[in-house]
Amino acid sequence: MKKRLRKKLRLREFQHTGFAVCLSLSLPDIEEERHHFWARLEKAVEAQRMYVIGRADDF
Repeated sequence: MKKRLRKKLRLREFQHTGFAVCLSLSLPDIEEERHHFWARLEKAVEAQRMYVIGRADDF
């Protein structure tokens, strides 16, 4: 298969395996509970052999 077609179909070296996730959460006001939530989320994501790259903004 030619390089141009592989690029158009996003095959082999042109694959995109990442995706964006935007969440709106109501987190507890207690810092310790918030930390516990993020720790559990991180463990759940890593258990699926995935990575979290980015940031969490408190509004």
